[in-house]
Amino acid sequence: MTAQQIPVWLSQPEPAKIQCTFVGRGLGKEEYSVQFIGNGESYTAFVPSVYIDPATKQMDILIVAEVGDEFLIDLPVDTLTSGTRIRIPKLAEELIFQS
Repeated sequence: MTAQQIPVWLSQPEPAKIQCTFVGRGLGKEEYSVQFIGNGESYTAFVPSVYIDPATKQMDILIVAEVGDEFLIDLPVDTLTSGTRIRIPKLAEELIFQS
């Protein structure tokens, strides 16, 4: 990371949602299989149902830091290809702020 890419951590994580491109049945009774786009990459995860609104295809996330024109977000679980923390552009259409 360069000096301009040092995260500015939020004192309180900000709740938000990310729009999923797919929400389907998971492996267990109380989970969903979800896919979503973050920073141009597609991610897949098996997420407990408490974090998913299947009617709107939205997943609960937390914004934990700002890095330039991106946010660092915490996901409720690991994705199949990444951990629980990913970057997403601040202006991403998939990002939904709660009021």
